[in-house]
Amino acid sequence: MSKLLSELAKGTWLVGTAYTIGDIVDYLSSSYICIANNTGNTPPNATYWALLSSGLEFKGVWSAGTYTKNQVVVHTGSAWIVNTTSTTQEPTTSATEWNSLTSKGDTGTQGNKGDTGTQGNTGSKGDTGANSTVAGPKGDTGVKGDTGVSIKGDTGADSTVKGDTGSKGDTGAGEKGDTGTSGLKGDTGIGAKGDTGVAGSAGTKGDTGLGTKGDTGTAGNKGDTGSKGDTGSDSTVAGPKGDTGGKGDTGVSVKGDTGADSTVKGDTGSKGDTGNKGDTGAQGIAGAGVDWKGAWSDATTYVIDDGVSYNNSSYISKQNTNLNHLPTDTSWWDIWVAQGAKGDTGTKGDTGIGTKGDTGAASTVKGDTGVKGDTGTAGSDGAKGDTGVGVKGDTGTAGNNGEKGDTGSKGDTGIGTKGDTGSAGTKGDTGLKGDTGVGTKGDTGTAGTNGAKGDTGVGTKGDTGTSGAAGDKGDTGTAGLKGDTGTGTTGAKGDTGTAGAKGDTGAGGVLIAAPTSDVSVSGPIVTLNANENQAFGDICYIDADGQAHLIDADAIASMSGLFMATASISANADGVYLAPGGFARNDAWAWTVGGFIYGTVTGTTGNTLTQTAPSGTDDVVQIMGVATHADRMFFLPQLVQIERT
Repeated sequence: MSKLLSELAKGTWLVGTAYTIGDIVDYLSSSYICIANNTGNTPPNATYWALLSSGLEFKGVWSAGTYTKNQVVVHTGSAWIVNTTSTTQEPTTSATEWNSLTSKGDTGTQGNKGDTGTQGNTGSKGDTGANSTVAGPKGDTGVKGDTGVSIKGDTGADSTVKGDTGSKGDTGAGEKGDTGTSGLKGDTGIGAKGDTGVAGSAGTKGDTGLGTKGDTGTAGNKGDTGSKGDTGSDSTVAGPKGDTGGKGDTGVSVKGDTGADSTVKGDTGSKGDTGNKGDTGAQGIAGAGVDWKGAWSDATTYVIDDGVSYNNSSYISKQNTNLNHLPTDTSWWDIWVAQGAKGDTGTKGDTGIGTKGDTGAASTVKGDTGVKGDTGTAGSDGAKGDTGVGVKGDTGTAGNNGEKGDTGSKGDTGIGTKGDTGSAGTKGDTGLKGDTGVGTKGDTGTAGTNGAKGDTGVGTKGDTGTSGAAGDKGDTGTAGLKGDTGTGTTGAKGDTGTAGAKGDTGAGGVLIAAPTSDVSVSGPIVTLNANENQAFGDICYIDADGQAHLIDADAIASMSGLFMATASISANADGVYLAPGGFARNDAWAWTVGGFIYGTVTGTTGNTLTQTAPSGTDDVVQIMGVATHADRMFFLPQLVQIERT
């Protein structure tokens, strides 16, 4: 199974970890690749490990702390390298002490939504918490539903006993005096409302006078309204709750229409677990022969082998005096490392199944006042006093009203016998139906005469009279013109089609440690222009003319190999090359597994790789990679080279 490069990078070597072929570790500021499965064999044991790099130190995912020169980290989806002695800066595009090696690729297409997980069991109900000292917020009032059909319950029977009327006091004979000035309103009391006092007895009605009534005196001027007194402080004691009235008969319940959909959003469900974090891409490797300048600037003059980043890719200058030429201009620049393909969308995490939390503490704040109970039954009226015979006396002080008497029971409903229904009159003939459509509507036929209403009988209900004969059906009128075509309702949306198969992974997105076919590669690729005819596996360097030339270890000027041809390429034609950090397979190779692979002193097409290090005077020793199988190699050219003397 192929692995991502981030899966192969295992970080610092640990004695108790089991490593497999292709795993990459850091040990004593150097990087090694596993060439044989092992546990506890310390790098650089050549039986199990091959040196990848001794110049860069991969520190994994960035975290706050101190980093030193040439240490490499991964942060926000990109790889960064320290360009100063030490730094505590966070690596960002505006950081001055970090350079970007590779930039984060575009976000992958949103994957299909995963199936909803099975509903978990309801958690046990938690203990009821202590009473809360803070009132919880009142929820929004839902939309009022339609009023249901109301059926009134039976009315209670009327009372047959009239309550006693209280005695009427004597009417005074004098003129009405002027109304006194209203006094100032006193302060409202702070205490609780006292109980209602017992009603006083009604005063005895005085004798009715026989004399004439005197003229009504002129009304006095109304006094000034007194100033309103201060409002008393709110009471801290709630008044006693009145008794609840008796419950009336339950009416027949008719279910009302369902209320309109609520416009208030329900509570948000618990957030599902966060999906697993995607694998971090491996860091890019800065070549020692490239002078890295950071982000490209139109104000900087670049020379040959200056490296820059531009639009998430890296480029190398092909010429001196390179000023204000975009890195996409192939006359001045070669692409070094292209932006990686968009990664696969991560699988959606499972929906969380949280247990129900404990019930919140009960509020100690008084809730809204309940609905007022029904008014109790009124008491009976007091007895009516005797009517006086003498002169009309002064109007006595009004007595207190007696309690309202009970409502008498409702008398029985009379049971009269329903009279016979009179015979129905003969039904008249149905008039001819008028023409339908645009024509004039036909006259309505004359209605039959209604039979006379029978007398209301006193005895038992009579038989229902015989129905009159139905009139003949009128002729069908001429059909009207066809009406306008109605607008039909759009049909329901069809089912969503089956999701298409996952597309192939783009080139460079996944590193395959064991390419499955002959003369194939896996890893970052670039497009370059060949200087001469080249074949699969040929190692090339970038010359001053900007073309890819075959390496020749006879001299330093023709070395610094950096790219491998991935197919046959004609002279002066563009072709695809494998960049550092990939795997290559050629069934014609016969490598010693685990050994270094070098550039040759032959320098001809089809003959640029060897496992014998050059040893002649002025020969250049450059490691091109490590043999992972007899027919495969991990391509990682080292730009730190040795020139023999």
